Amino acid sequence: MSTSPSLITGRQRVILLVLLGAGFMLSVDFSILNVALPEVGAGVGMGLTGLPWITSAYALPAAGFTMAVTLLSVVLVWFGLRPRGERRTAAAAVPAWKEAEKEVAAASD
Repeated sequence: MSTSPSLITGRQRVILLVLLGAGFMLSVDFSILNVALPEVGAGVGMGLTGLPWITSAYALPAAGFTMAVTLLSVVLVWFGLRPRGERRTAAAAVPAWKEAEKEVAAASD
């Protein structure tokens, strides 16, 4: 009996897991926003009709940054340019993002 080759390599599997994790983080962020939306709206002085503006004000920059980083990574890969210490850079990106979110949350207190 012959063994068939794996359809995806180990590196592709890791990339897939990182992308799925990033998508999950965005989903969790939007879920947190939707749970906190009534309190945020009350703090800003908006009624129910103004709440979609808060969601849009969060979603548009998040989508813009996601698209910009995606474009940057595609350009870097296309031209074969890799930043030195790419693993360290990637490992520092997630904690930096979470720290920025903590700072934004603390700024409202």
